[in-house]
Amino acid sequence: MYGVPPSIHIHTPLKRVCFSLCKLAYLVFQAAVPQILKETSDVFFTRTLNILKHSSDLCVKKIEDIPCLTCPTKPQGSMAMMVKLNVSLLKDINNDIDFCFKLAKEESVILLP
Repeated sequence: MYGVPPSIHIHTPLKRVCFSLCKLAYLVFQAAVPQILKETSDVFFTRTLNILKHSSDLCVKKIEDIPCLTCPTKPQGSMAMMVKLNVSLLKDINNDIDFCFKLAKEESVILLP
């Protein structure tokens, strides 16, 4: 069942109860969302969007300050961005996959090549 490793043996009725409780919690939360959104002030949403935009702009600026990186398209409504890597400007890096592996090993930063 969902979220239970196969090595853990849980009786089927208990699995059903746990799964039903998870579904119930989700349904309660889903039912509450419209009321929560209705009662949340517009100031909160405006402030949150401004923070996200500022963070996005800052990230793009910092990326473009690094000679081997460019950001061809600024993020618009997402929490991810595409960054172009110029491998020819890097020493001991063969390609984008090599760059990702070395960055993960040295800095614990995980990227998708």
